[in-house]
Amino acid sequence: MGLPAVSTSRVTDDWWQSWNDPQLNALMRQSLQDNPSLVDAQARVQRMQALSGVVDAASLPQGTLGADFSRQRYSANGLFPKPIAGNVRDNDSVQLGLGWSPDLWGQHAAELASAIG
Repeated sequence: MGLPAVSTSRVTDDWWQSWNDPQLNALMRQSLQDNPSLVDAQARVQRMQALSGVVDAASLPQGTLGADFSRQRYSANGLFPKPIAGNVRDNDSVQLGLGWSPDLWGQHAAELASAIG
């Protein structure tokens, strides 16, 4: 038993033109022009996910680390007195910073909503 074999024709990419309706042709032309491809749509979704990740990261604790290493020769006849004057000194610094910006007034939520748009 089973269903009888039925032959069907392949649906073409411009199926609506078989109806010869100028208004339908104009609507389909406009919709295809404004409609992104799947690749474009996927790129938009990935962009929005990246933007939301960046904005969402602002509500998390932040840490920074900076270092500056320099060597300087001070003039013997300048502003600095002895024992600095006329010598070479290392001027090194390391800085560590921690910060957190809690979302007390909804700023981060508003930024996230704006990024997702």
